[in-house]
Amino acid sequence: MGAATYRRVMTWFKARRYPDAPVTPSRALDSTFTPDAAKWVLCTYTIQIVAAAGTSALVELRSDAATPPTTVRCSVTLSVTGAGDSDTVQAQLVYLCPPGDNVRLVSSGTATPTIAHQTETAMM
Repeated sequence: MGAATYRRVMTWFKARRYPDAPVTPSRALDSTFTPDAAKWVLCTYTIQIVAAAGTSALVELRSDAATPPTTVRCSVTLSVTGAGDSDTVQAQLVYLCPPGDNVRLVSSGTATPTIAHQTETAMM
């Protein structure tokens, strides 16, 4: 490798940015929050829904600049229709949130949704 190529490669490596350490914030369903005002953030939430017969639930990850945010980015739903049946499901809602945007995990329905796990990683 020539000296010029070496300098270009080393300049690229020095300019490279790495993600921050993941954090585990204490987020709640149906509340608006801003993951980071200045950095892109990879938001990962594991949603658990427990549903008995005749119940259903929907959880949407909404994110945009509005307060509260209205744009649905991803969602999870569970509906149990059989008599005497019940079910539990876990699914991940994952979204790369732009700097300064708001996020809200909106829940609806008669079943019981909870946030089982949550991680946010600032990217740059």
